[in-house]
Amino acid sequence: MRQRHGSLLNTYNERLRDNPNVQGKIIVKWSINQSGIVVAGEILYSELDDETFKQSILRDIKSWTFPQINIPDDLTTVTHWFAFSKDTPLRPVFSSGNSITERPTRP
Repeated sequence: MRQRHGSLLNTYNERLRDNPNVQGKIIVKWSINQSGIVVAGEILYSELDDETFKQSILRDIKSWTFPQINIPDDLTTVTHWFAFSKDTPLRPVFSSGNSITERPTRP
């Protein structure tokens, strides 16, 4: 997951230019198909008072790809939190938490 943080930090830096007060925690849930493509995403919780930034986060996550899983019709669901805060105007702080990954059980 950490290798994907760069895209979210870039999005945060860009958003700070238009809204220097944006900060807070967000919990996002997304689904990955057997090919490693994010096929759905939704915000479960957000302290962010910036709809544009929230939608940008979702757009970033939906552009991510993951390793393929060789199980037909597999769908993996991930729930993960991210926190954005301003340390200084030029050094935003970004952190994230542990993922909860759900995989369907097969009969």
